[in-house]
Amino acid sequence: MELDAIRTVADVSEISSFSPRERLATRYARLVSSTPLDFPDFVAELTAAFSEQEIVILAALAAEMNRSSRLFEALGAPPLVFPTDTT
Repeated sequence: MELDAIRTVADVSEISSFSPRERLATRYARLVSSTPLDFPDFVAELTAAFSEQEIVILAALAAEMNRSSRLFEALGAPPLVFPTDTT
């Protein structure tokens, strides 16, 4: 259910099953995946909810996913698709 919500909902605050920290982490991943990077107002909210170590982990994970997505796209590989039916 959450994967479908992430794919279709532009505003992650509408995903009621996510905790406030999960919503912040998802917003952060989307912000650091955009060009140009511009989210100075969001930093205070992020640092209030996450430790420095957690922010480094979030940033590294988002960067790695962006890198691998661009690599696959450059190679003409199909995008990663997660199954929606887990039954």
